[in-house]
Amino acid sequence: MQCQGAATSLVKTGQPSAYANLLIVIYQLNLLKLCENVKTERELPPLMTGDGYACKNFSYKDQIFSLHGGIMIDLDTPDPVPMDAELAECYDEFIQSAQVKNNKALDPNLPAQEAYEMPVVEVNGKRFYMMKIDFDTYYPQNPKKPKWLEAEFDRIAELRPKKLPIQEPQMMDVYKKIFGYRRALKFKNIPAGLKVAAQRGLVSIFSELSRKSQMSQLMKQDEYGLSLIHHAAMNNRPQIIAKLILQSMDVNARRNQSVLSIGPTALHLAARCGSLDAVACLCANYANILVIDHNGWAPIHQAAFYNHVPVIKMLVRKHNTLLELITQNEEKNTPMLLAASSGALESVCCLISLGAELLRTNEKQQNLIHLATLRFHTNVLDYFICNVHPGISVWTVLVSMLNDPDYIMQDSAVRCMETLSLANKEYWKAIRDYKGIPALVKLLQSNRPDIQSVAASVLCNISEEDDIRAGLAACGACKILIDLLSSPQDEIQSRAAIIMSDVACVGDNQIELARLGAIPPLITLLESELEDVLVNSVNALRVLGAHNKENQTEIAETGALIPLVEFLSVHDSDILQAAASAALAAICANHEENQNKVREANAIEPLVRLIEARNMTVQVKASSAIEALCTDNSVNQSAFLDYEAPRFLIRLLKIWSTVVKEQGACALWAIAGHTKPHSC
Repeated sequence: MQCQGAATSLVKTGQPSAYANLLIVIYQLNLLKLCENVKTERELPPLMTGDGYACKNFSYKDQIFSLHGGIMIDLDTPDPVPMDAELAECYDEFIQSAQVKNNKALDPNLPAQEAYEMPVVEVNGKRFYMMKIDFDTYYPQNPKKPKWLEAEFDRIAELRPKKLPIQEPQMMDVYKKIFGYRRALKFKNIPAGLKVAAQRGLVSIFSELSRKSQMSQLMKQDEYGLSLIHHAAMNNRPQIIAKLILQSMDVNARRNQSVLSIGPTALHLAARCGSLDAVACLCANYANILVIDHNGWAPIHQAAFYNHVPVIKMLVRKHNTLLELITQNEEKNTPMLLAASSGALESVCCLISLGAELLRTNEKQQNLIHLATLRFHTNVLDYFICNVHPGISVWTVLVSMLNDPDYIMQDSAVRCMETLSLANKEYWKAIRDYKGIPALVKLLQSNRPDIQSVAASVLCNISEEDDIRAGLAACGACKILIDLLSSPQDEIQSRAAIIMSDVACVGDNQIELARLGAIPPLITLLESELEDVLVNSVNALRVLGAHNKENQTEIAETGALIPLVEFLSVHDSDILQAAASAALAAICANHEENQNKVREANAIEPLVRLIEARNMTVQVKASSAIEALCTDNSVNQSAFLDYEAPRFLIRLLKIWSTVVKEQGACALWAIAGHTKPHSC
C-alpha cells in the first residue's frame, strides 16, 4: 500500500483483508447503536451454518453456529504488505477512478442511496475491490484538528451515558433474573457481588460495587488465589478488565500474589481459556507477553497447548519472535511442540502457516512426532502422514520407537500404530516399507503381556495382505505365534490364532506351522470358555487342514473332532456353529477315515438341524460339511438320508441367495452320488 496524501486499499475479491473486516464490523456496530429497537443477544435467533455443526454455543473452525454463545472477532490486523508491481503501474489510474466514484457518492445534489456499489478492477486475471480513503495529519490538541475529528469527538461526548448509579434493588432484580432468588441472596455481600459481576460481565453492577470498595478489596484474591482481573480474563470480559486497570490494578498481577509468586498472570489465564477480547485488552494495556508462570510457560505456550488459534495469531502479530519462544523449564519446548503434545491440530496448522519451524526438538531430543506419539494424539500423526513436510517422517519415528528399549516409547508407538492401521486400511504398505514387520514381531517376544497384545492387534489389522503374511513368515513369526497360543492372556491367544490362520494361507506356511507343532496348542484352546478364542482357534484348524491330508490326519488323531462336533449344538453362538461346520468340512474333505470318525461322533443329526436354522451363513457352512462328509462315502450318504437331509436341503434352493442355493445343490449332489440302484 502506498500513501501520498491519499491511499487506495485494494482487496482481492472473495478474500477481504483484515482492514476491510474491521471496517465492516465498525459499520455493523454503528448500525446497532443507531437502531431504535435494538434486540438483546438472547432475543436474536441462533445462527447455524455448514455441515460441520458440532457445538451449539461456540465457534468451530471458520463457521459460526450460535450467536447466543458469543462470537470471537479478531480485532487485530496483519501488517501491510508491499503492493505488487502490476498494481503499482496502475496506481494513478485507480486513484482517479476511485476519486470519481467518491465524488458521485458524496455529491449533495444527488439522491442518497441505501447502498453504494464498490468498484471492481481486474489485473492479471484477478479481481480487486477498490476504495479510496483520504488521510489527514492528526494534531493532539484542543480544539481537535482536522475539523471532522473535532466533530466526531463532540458527538461521542454527547453519546456518553449519563445514568445514575444502579441501586441495590435493581441489582437484586438482575441477580434474581440470572441466578434465581436463593442464589441471589448470596451476592448481597460486596466481594461475592464483585466476583460474579466480573465473571458474568455485569458492567453496571461492577461499576457501582467498585465505587463502594477500596483498592485493596479489588485486588484481594479468593480461596483459589484468583483476583477479579483473573476472573474477568478467564471469562473474556474486557470491559471489566478496563475498569480495573483504570483503578490502577496491576495488569501483570499473578495468581497467589506474593513476593516470590511465579503463578500465572491474567494474560496467561486468558490465553489458556481462549479469551481473545481479554487478551487484546491486556496486550493493549501493556501486559507482559514474555512473563512465565510456575511451569515456565509464556501466554503463547498456553494458547498453543490449549488449541486457541485466534489468540496465537494475535500474539504472534504483536511479536513475531514468540513463534519460536522456548519454555523456561527442563523440557525446553516451543509452541509447536506443545501443540503437538496436546493434540491441538488446529494450533499446529496455524503455527505452520505462520512459519514455525517443524524440525525443532526439545531438551530430550524429541520432535513433534515423538511428543504426539507419546501422548497418543493420532490426529496429529495422521495429518503429517497425509500432508508431507520435508524432514518429517511419521513412520520412521514410529518404527524407531518400536525398536527403542524404553517401555514407554514402545507402548506409545505400538498403540498409535494400532489406531492408524484401523483408521486407514492402506497404511499396511507404509508399515511394510518402513520395516515395521520385524519390529512388531520382536515386540511379540516382549516379557510384557500388554505390549504383546497390542503388537498382535496391529498385525491382526494388516495380516489380510499377502505381503504382510509373507513378511511375517520371513521374520520367523511362526514359532513365536505358536508360543503365544500358550499365553495366560485370552486376548493374546485369540489374536495369535488369527494371525496364524492368515499366515498359513500363503506359501508352505501351512506345512511349516504343522511341523513346528501348531496343531496341539490350537486343540488345547478348544477348551476355552471365551467365544473369540474358540472361533479363532477353530478357524486356524480349518486353514491348517484344508487340502492337506497329513494335517487332516493329525488334527483328527489329536482329538479335535469331538469338540468340533459338540460346537455344532451350541445354541447361543451362530458364529461358533458356522466356524465348526467349516472346520469339519476342511478336515473331512477327501479323507474317508475322518469322514467315518465324524459320523461316529454323532455329527449327522446336529448338521441336519443347522440346515433348518434361519442364519444363512450357518446354513451354507453346514451344507459344505454335509458335502464333505458324503463325497465318495456311501455310508454317510445313507446316514443323512435316514435323517431326511435332502428335504431340508431342497428348501435352500428356494432362498434368494445364490450362494445358499449353490451350496445346497452341491450337498444334494454329494448325498445322491452312490444311492442309485446298480441296475440303472
